[in-house]
Amino acid sequence: MISIRKQGIKKYIKEVTRFHNLRGFRVSEFHSHMQIKAQHNLEKDIQKTIKYSKKQILS
Repeated sequence: MISIRKQGIKKYIKEVTRFHNLRGFRVSEFHSHMQIKAQHNLEKDIQKTIKYSKKQILS
C-alpha cells in the first residue's frame, strides 16, 4: 500500500517540477516543500490505517 503511494508521490513531484521549470519557478524550494507535505500525508495515512486495523481487531 505504502510503496504504491510513494511512487505516486514521486511521479507527482516530477510532474510538478516539470511544470514549474517551464514557468521558471525556483523548483528546489517548492520541491522540498512538497516532499515534506507528502511525507506528512503519508504519516497521517499510516496512523489512520493503524487506528482502523485496531478497531477491526477489537470488534
